[in-house]
Order: sequence, then C-alpha cells, then structure tokens
Amino acid sequence: MLHSVLAQPKRQALLAYLAIAVPRGYHRRDTIVGLLWPDRDDERARASLSKAVSQLRQTIGADTLLSRGHAELGLDWHRIWCDAAGFEDALDRGALAEAMALYQGDLLPGFYIEETSDFEQWLERERARLRGRAVQASRLLSEREEVAGHFDEAIRWARRAATLEPFDEAIVRRIMTLLDTSADRAGALRTYEEFSTRLRSEFEAEPAAETVALMDAIRERATIAPPPRLAALTSEIALPAASSPAPSIAPAAAPHAARLSRSRVVALTIGIAAAVLVAVWLIRGPRLSASGEVAPTIPTAPVAVLPFVVDGSPTVAHLGDDMVSLLADRFDRDGSMRALDPQSILKVGRAFTPDAAGAEGARSVVARFRPRFVLLGRVAARGDSVRINAALFDSATSLGPIARAEAAGRSDDLAQLTDEIVWQILATQPTGAAPQHPLSTAELTPSLVALRAFLAGDRELAAGRFADAAKAYKTAVDADTTFALAYLNLSRAANWADDYTMSDFAMQRAMRYIDRLAPVDRLRVRAAAAYARGDPIEAERLTRLGLINDVGQADAWYELGELRFHWGPVLGWTIPEAREAYEQSLAISVTDVGTMVHLARIAAAEGRVSAVDSLTRRAIAAGVDGPQALELRGLRANVMGDAVEAERVNAAIARLDDNTAYSVAAMIAVYAAEQPSARATAATLTRAGRAPFMRAIGTIIDAELTVAHGHTADAMSTLASSTTLTPARSIEYRAAIACLPFRATPPAEALSLRGELLALHDEGMIGPYSDQLAVNSIYPPRRAYLLAMLSIKAGDVTGAAHYADQLGHGNVTQTDHEYELATAKLIRAELLHRRGESAQALAMLGPPSELPGRVLPSALNYPSAHDRYLRAELLQELGRPADAMRWYQTFPDPGGYDLMYLAPVDVGIGEAYERMGNRDAARASYRRAIALLADGDAEWSALAARARLRLEKLP
Repeated sequence: MLHSVLAQPKRQALLAYLAIAVPRGYHRRDTIVGLLWPDRDDERARASLSKAVSQLRQTIGADTLLSRGHAELGLDWHRIWCDAAGFEDALDRGALAEAMALYQGDLLPGFYIEETSDFEQWLERERARLRGRAVQASRLLSEREEVAGHFDEAIRWARRAATLEPFDEAIVRRIMTLLDTSADRAGALRTYEEFSTRLRSEFEAEPAAETVALMDAIRERATIAPPPRLAALTSEIALPAASSPAPSIAPAAAPHAARLSRSRVVALTIGIAAAVLVAVWLIRGPRLSASGEVAPTIPTAPVAVLPFVVDGSPTVAHLGDDMVSLLADRFDRDGSMRALDPQSILKVGRAFTPDAAGAEGARSVVARFRPRFVLLGRVAARGDSVRINAALFDSATSLGPIARAEAAGRSDDLAQLTDEIVWQILATQPTGAAPQHPLSTAELTPSLVALRAFLAGDRELAAGRFADAAKAYKTAVDADTTFALAYLNLSRAANWADDYTMSDFAMQRAMRYIDRLAPVDRLRVRAAAAYARGDPIEAERLTRLGLINDVGQADAWYELGELRFHWGPVLGWTIPEAREAYEQSLAISVTDVGTMVHLARIAAAEGRVSAVDSLTRRAIAAGVDGPQALELRGLRANVMGDAVEAERVNAAIARLDDNTAYSVAAMIAVYAAEQPSARATAATLTRAGRAPFMRAIGTIIDAELTVAHGHTADAMSTLASSTTLTPARSIEYRAAIACLPFRATPPAEALSLRGELLALHDEGMIGPYSDQLAVNSIYPPRRAYLLAMLSIKAGDVTGAAHYADQLGHGNVTQTDHEYELATAKLIRAELLHRRGESAQALAMLGPPSELPGRVLPSALNYPSAHDRYLRAELLQELGRPADAMRWYQTFPDPGGYDLMYLAPVDVGIGEAYERMGNRDAARASYRRAIALLADGDAEWSALAARARLRLEKLP
C-alpha cells in the first residue's frame, strides 16, 4: 500500500515533514511549497502540493491527512504513529530508555531530493536536533546508572552517546573515567588511543589537554580498585567474636563420610542427592607446613549463608532464598565447612545488600547464630542468564571479605553455578586459618638480602632482561630457601630465558613452600604448577579465581594472557581474549616488556599497524634490547612495509644461535604471515650452518607461508626438491597440503601421494614429540590421518573409514593411544561432514581438549589445525556464527602449523560477522582474504571470487 509513497520522494518528504516538524500540529501550505517546490511558480507549486496531498490521502486514508481551512495541513495522531515523534514524546515524559530504544540512527538516512536545498537544510537541522536529544538522553541514562552503582550500564550508555557524537571529548573522558572506576584501566587507555587515532585521521588534530591529563593520570595510577560488580562485596563488616552456635539452632546436617572428587558435571535436577560436587582437598592437595610435611586436618567451621539480594524481575525473586538452601547443601556435602540449618536462617534472615549498610544489618543474624563465617551475595538475573557474586566474611575480624567468588550461566544451571561458587570460596580461603590479608613482600622473607635481590629481579623481569632476572631471583632464594614468591618468579624468568630445568625446579620449590604465601598468591602458584604440568584448563580456572579476589594483579593478568595465547587455539580460547588479558596487565604494569611483545604479536596478526608501531616504540623507550627488541622491530617492519628495516632485522637474526633465531624468526613469520615479506624472515632459519632440524623447521614454515599466499604449486615443488628435509618429511608435508579440508585436490594427485606414503619404509619408530624432523619416518597416527584424508580426496570413503578403524587398537603407550583415538574421531567427523551430517560431525569431535601428552603443538601438528577449522565450519553450517567465530579467531597458533588456513579463515570470519550484522568487520575480513590471494594460483580463484562477491554484495 505504501509503495506509491516510497516510490515518490516528494510524497515521502511531505509525509515526513508533517510527522516530524515542530511544533507538532498543523503546518502552513506556504512553508511546505517553499521547501518542496522552490523552483516552480506559486500556482504550479500549489497544484503539485494539492496533487501530492490527494495521492497521500488515497494511500494512508483521507481521515489521516487533515486540512484546517485552505492554508494548513496536519496529521491525525490517533490514526498514525511515527518513531521520531514517539522518540520525542518519550523524552518529554522522562522515559529515556524507552526513547532510546526508538532511536535507531539518523533521521531518514540517505534520503535525498534533487533541487530542494531548503528541504535538505531543514532535514539536516532535524537530524542534528534529534541526534542532540539522543546524546543528552544517553548521558542522563549513564549518569543515573552510575549513581545507582550499575557501572556496566553506565558505560554502555556513555558508549551509545559516543557513537552518536564520536568527537565529543567530554563523552570520551566520561567513558575513560567510568572504565577506570570499574577497574578496566586497559579499556580506558584503549578508548583514549582509539579516539586520538580517529582525531588525527579525520582532522589532523590531537586530543585536548584535559583529555591527555586524564589519560596520564589513569596510566600512572599505581593501584586498581575492584570493579563495581565486586566492589559491592568488599565493604568492611565488623562481626562479633566466634563462639559455639546458640542452643536454639537446629543441628546442621552431618557432612558426607566420603569426599567426592571435584567435577564440573552436575546433576540435571537440583534435588538429585547424587549430584557431583567439589572436593577441594583433591584440587589443593594435602596442606603442607613450612617444613614441607603434611599439616593436620583443619576441623570444619560453621558458616551462615544469608539470603542473596536479587536484581531482576519479580519472577526470579525466589532465587535469593534458593541460594541459602543450595549453597548450604553444597558446603555440607564438601565437608570443609558446616553450614547452619538453612530453614532456621530463612526464618529470621533476609536479603542484605552486600555493602556497608547490608553488612551492618547482618549483625542481627550473626548475634543470634554465632557462625564463624558469613556468606553474603547477589544474584543478577536477565532473561535466561544469571550472574552470582558472593563474599565470605570472618566473624573473628573486622577486615573485609576473606574470599570472593563469581559464576555466570543459565538459570537452569543453578546446581552447577553453586558448585562453582563453593569451590571458589574453599579454594581461595583455608577454612580454619587465621584471617588472611595480602602480605607485603617484606612479610614474605626475613632476609634483607633476599628482599633486595627479589626487587632487583622484578625490575629486570619487567624490562625483559630475563637471564638477569633469573640470576637475581636465584640470589634471593639462595639467601632464603623458603621464599616461595621468589621461586615463582624465578620459574617464569627462567622459562623466558629458555632454562627449562631451572624453571621446573623453581616451580617445585614454590609448591613446597606455598603455605608461606597469601591466599591469592597461593592460587598463582597452583595455577603456574598446573600450567607446567600441561593442565591449562585448571590453570586458567585458578588464575581467574585469583583475579576475582584481587583484580589488580598485573602478573595474574599476564599469566591469564599466556594461557589463552599459547594454549588457547587447541581449547577454543580466542586471540582477542588473550589480548584483553595482556592489556589489563599492561595497564597496571606499564613497562612490562613480555606483555608488550605479546601484544605486538597479536596486533600484527590483526593488522593493527599503529598498535604494533606504538608498542615497539614503548618497549624500546623502556630499554628493551636483545631478541625481544629484534622481534618487535621485525614485526613493525613487516606490517609497515619497511623493506630496508626488515632486511636489517633478517641480517641480525642470521647471526643468532639456532634456538634464539627460531624464537625470533618464527614469531615474526607467524604473526606477520599475511605480509609477503615474512618468507624472507623464515628463510633465515634455512641458511647454511644451521642445525638440520632448524633448517627443516624453516623449510616447513616457508611452505606454510607460500600456501597461505595462494602459491600451492611453488610450495609443493620446494618441498619435493628440498635438501633440508628427509624424504619422509617431504612426502608427509606435501600430503598435508593436499589434505587441506578446503582444497579441491585432484583425485589423481591424492592417489599419487597416497601411493608414496604406502611405499615409504620407516627407518625407525618415532613418537609424537621426539625429534621427528631429522628422522626418515612418519608418526603412525599422522600417517593414518594422511592416508584417510587422501582417500577422501580420491573418493574412497571406504578406505578412509578403514584407516580410522585401525586406530586405537594397538599395543602402544598411553600418549600414543590418546593420539590415535583423537585422530580416528577427526577422520570420522570429516566423513560425516562430507555426508552433510554437520550436527553428528560436531558431536563426533566432542569437547576440545589438550593435545595428547599435554604439550603445546609444534610444526607437525597439522591435524590439530584441521580439527579447529572443521569445528568452525560445522558451527557456521549449523547457524551458530558467534560460536564459529570463536574457533576462527584461534588462528594463527604460535606453533605455526596452521598458516595455510589464513585465507579461508578470513573468509569464514567475514561470513560470521556478516550474519551477526557487523558489516564493517565483515568487509575488513573479506579484504584481508582478497589481499592474501591477490596473485594466487588458479586453484584459489574460487575462494577469492567468493570473498569478492560477498564484499560487493555488502550494502
């Protein structure tokens, strides 16, 4: 019905003017004629208006477009509604959130009528006026949410205002201040950097002095306040001294006689008594005394779980009381704490806000029940999602919370979430110990010599002089052999300095003297030990728990970044998640070189050239030298296209010893892989004089980069003629390229390579992690993978299934057995995918896990790249672009075995962004893929054309 209106711009303009122009009501025909028909004489212009009015009345109804006499026109607001008018009506009523829900952008974007300059000026004024009202409403909403203590919402509304007025520095400063107040200093500084970059790009100007001063103040601040969602749990509470429970209290249920092993799996129904629960002793291990002996078991202590405050609709108010019963049950089942009877607590207790006022109100409950510990908390419920925050107080002290916990998930996962809360509370705070508080470094050692050496080590570690840092920490532990924190930092410094024996020794000693540390530092030690033994999931969990309890730990943020950076790809943790953790660390410790190096790698991979340049300048200004400085210079030269500097860096790498050269060249090649110049850096590993295994690694990385840029034939030719690879390795990697899941490998080529693999006689059995590059053999599970995938390419699905069936039955080591089972699942998942059974294929892959043997992947872990890419593709096919995006964003891995996937991954990311409505990000991803394949072989033309077509179709 409205087609006739939309097809005629003048009619649409007339209707828009009558609906939007203020003051609302009737508008003179003379004014309308002058706006819409300024080039016609009065008689013809009025005739045009009359015709437009007549046609509009036929479309929207004669009773909708009204006349008042012969001079004025207006609309019947009982019969028509306009979002712009509704927006202003809501603002006038004070319903700001309702108004902003209606404001979806500029008025009539893209609308244009030729030869109507007056109408265009009126429309532009209206756009600016409505946008100004939207900005003001966003500011007011932000201020209201800040006053209410809802900082996440305050930031959201401030960002909305900034979206509407991107160059308003007052708004930028407000966002920075809110982020700083909520402990997200990295976010505050990132906001400044993004704004200053836009300002320079658009206007060649710099931020105002007031904005720069705010940025400097945030950057130089020495400490970080807890974020608002945790700040509510940190209010001090003064509670009476502990004593036995009052006689009127019903006895608490006896703890279970048997301690169940900790698991994240819980019963489907809250009432099932056999739900799997946490056993902190198994996580923490037996408690050690200072001498290293097992300490006596601590008796259980009574805890009162008070009703939680609930933020959400009235339909979820019951969660406040539910938490009392659920958490009491879980404390009792664990046995480390004895929960007071929840029914007795509910009869006299009520929800106390976890702040100073709420803590004061909790005194009445404490005075009656006399618990040793009190748990206060908050449940925030939004739709199907809930977030639980809890804080444990010790009634024997007036200090603030001694432990904090946080969990989030779906509302029907309450059993699992309460398990997580109890585990975090008990894992953080030993339940019978004296009140804990953060210990100063001076309290951790009685030796002045040890203290001075420890502080010197900290300075060297932050400056990136890792060997010197390890030497200083070694002096500290020699002076005080029980200095646990020095052992922890020695382990980190020695690892960076490639002294893995010392790193392992220091970690063992840190664990031995862990009880000399404050609770949060104990979590760091336990997390580092889990990392060292190849248990990244537990390490990540413990590290996050430490940050829940002390968000200002730069080292903990760095360690979280390390986990997500190095282990993330195989576990589905994304590169942006690693970046966020490193940014938090750098916001606290502004000159830490290790953090800057990692951030520069990520920025190079993401194509953020200015960030690479800025980080390199900061690191060099901070005094970084040696291999770290060389890597930063190489990353910057490659992404900035500075061929002269890149050549200088490559010449310097060529003079380094093998291990150091690899640590520098491989990182440049991996994270600047989308630059053609990265191949020259990889070539520094293949020069004469290098060890054979190093030359082999360099050849493989070069082949990966060659394929990444669409030159498959060149890569195949180089591998076939290589003198740096054994025949087995040449055949293996040519087969790996042919097996790429996105490659349309000709059947004849697949059959030929399969024949070469079958004809190869191994010179000796090798394991998955031995020196494979120098041996003329192929690890059997990888050979089976290659044979199966080549069979699929050749159309022999029966043969592929046969190779999968052969895996997992031999008399092999546990690591080999795990590797065979994982390989068989990947083959079967690919077969299911080929049959169009995406859901079944995803189920076959199962949840992600560490590689067999619990080691990080190396250059020959190409099946792992296939696994990750297949997960992303299956999720994309199943209509889950956000989940697919997570797997796409795990590329590239620091191991450098997945560079051949870069162009298909960029296309996948673009399609996922497009489905999620982020067109700008989609465009950027498609352009990266097109640039990578700019002069690629003909076999890549279909993928390049796909990226170009999707780019062209984006509006």
